[in-house]
Amino acid sequence: CSSTASDQKCRRGDAVASVLQVANWRFVVDGSSYGRLFAAPSPLLHFWSLAVEEQSYWLLPLALVGLWRVLRGRRALLAAVLGAAAVVSAALPFLVPMRPDRVYFGTDTRAAELLLGAVLAVVLSDRLVRRRLALRFSARLVAVAVGPAALAVQLWWWWHLEQSSGWLYRGGFALYALLTCAVLVAATVPAGPLHTVLRLPLLRRVGDRSFSLYLVHWPVFLLVRQALPGLSTPLRVVLQLAAAGLLTEAAYRWVEQPVRTSRRPLPGKGGPAAAVAVTGALLVAALPVPAGAAQGRLDLERSAREFEALGRPATGAPSTVRPGAPSTVAPTLSPSVRPTPSQTGPTVGPPVTPPVPSVAVFGDSTGLLLGLGLDVASRGGRDGVHVVGGVADLGCGVSRFRRIRAVYDAPPMALCLRWPERWAAEVARRRPEVALLVTGTWEVPDAVLPGGTAFTDVTRPDGAAFVRSELLRAVDVLAARGSLVLLVTWPRFASWAADGRSAAVRRQHEPARMARLHQIEREVAAARPASVRVVDLGGWFADRGLTDDRRLRPDGIHLTAPSVVELAPQWLLPELARTWAGWRSTVPAAAPG
Repeated sequence: CSSTASDQKCRRGDAVASVLQVANWRFVVDGSSYGRLFAAPSPLLHFWSLAVEEQSYWLLPLALVGLWRVLRGRRALLAAVLGAAAVVSAALPFLVPMRPDRVYFGTDTRAAELLLGAVLAVVLSDRLVRRRLALRFSARLVAVAVGPAALAVQLWWWWHLEQSSGWLYRGGFALYALLTCAVLVAATVPAGPLHTVLRLPLLRRVGDRSFSLYLVHWPVFLLVRQALPGLSTPLRVVLQLAAAGLLTEAAYRWVEQPVRTSRRPLPGKGGPAAAVAVTGALLVAALPVPAGAAQGRLDLERSAREFEALGRPATGAPSTVRPGAPSTVAPTLSPSVRPTPSQTGPTVGPPVTPPVPSVAVFGDSTGLLLGLGLDVASRGGRDGVHVVGGVADLGCGVSRFRRIRAVYDAPPMALCLRWPERWAAEVARRRPEVALLVTGTWEVPDAVLPGGTAFTDVTRPDGAAFVRSELLRAVDVLAARGSLVLLVTWPRFASWAADGRSAAVRRQHEPARMARLHQIEREVAAARPASVRVVDLGGWFADRGLTDDRRLRPDGIHLTAPSVVELAPQWLLPELARTWAGWRSTVPAAAPG
């Protein structure tokens, strides 16, 4: 399911992969897509862990039978072999370069947790071990003391640890599994606080229904969040828990237990109907919500179709965003086709006074969509600008950090680090009069600077200095052939953009960070007065208010196709023409050619 695939196609593929018990490997492929970071999450995403479990159910028993025969029933050797296999699984991310999503979803990299559980099961199957735990005071004391301590560490992690923490993907999950083993041992000892607490009727009731709860919680949570985006966080959580609890109880009584015990769901004629009703509710919860209700998605295929419908010629050069194109390769803005009057769509706004510059757009996904929209809104240059090309890479900012911590803690893609030579080649080939630089999203996350080890950000002196130096390098590359470089201040992230995201993403979306980046962009323009100007799109958005922003940027970050075509003639195209004319009047010799 690439970033350009439709919701229906994605959900169908997710369902098939879930049924075939390979959902985790499907999400390994999806996890490499930058566009999926802004897509509505799959309601079947939680089936990745079920897939890992099911694969172990197929393979582990066969392996155990074979090992039991080879080792002639010696439990110690069996536990040692399983433990060695767990060590190999945990060591894979150290031995083979892997992206965090590959480590998170992979059967081989998560097998360590299941294998450690198998080691514990083999050890506890020994009667002598069980007798020592039950009768020896010292063994019982160690178990009773270590178990609650391990659980306390786990609880602290649940509350404070970010999923983007890099060490989790390099042995952290296996360490968590070891803590779980300690908790399980303490729970089996007929004494101590864990044994007492876990015997409480409420917890036992939740444990009995845990499988049904796991199945329903994720789609229910998504459905509430996407269908009712305006709810406050506390009210939304209460509604999600209540809905998940009711559906869990219904599924447990009328679907799960009847299947387990081979009995009718309810006596009489109403039993089958109740089972069908609950199953139908589960299916509805797993369906995608209507597109208008979904929040936080970037659908490049839909954007390309919208741009074409809004005025881009239907024939000619292929669109920059090609449906089905590999999502791991960032698209580059293609040369625009100059449409004839018969090909051109309806006028989208008032004409802009000449002169008409040729423009190349550089930046990230925000730049990509903005460049496509400018091409449509200006009608191929006749009403504003002439978009001749550019380089806009999905997931790539200007600042070449060593590591970034947003959705994951990982190095930038190799493609992102090669922008100086790629941009220079594009400027030399296109010779644009204006180079539009649109960035922001990837300049403001927590990041490690080259040669450093600690995380910083753009609000700190070292982070600000590095971002400034990278932007200076960028404008020098773009202005090397005499182009006017326009730094576009991107609007600050909307409040709903980080809803339900990790603490690292919420920090990335702090208004102070984008505000500091805007200051740095102005400092860069002041340091290069002969070749750089600032186009304050962020300020224009701030004047519009959040209500309009939600309509223009449904995901709180990216402009939609209609949004770009709407705002371009209202403000952006006149602002580009005004800035260009003012620069030409003061630096007439700087224009290329």
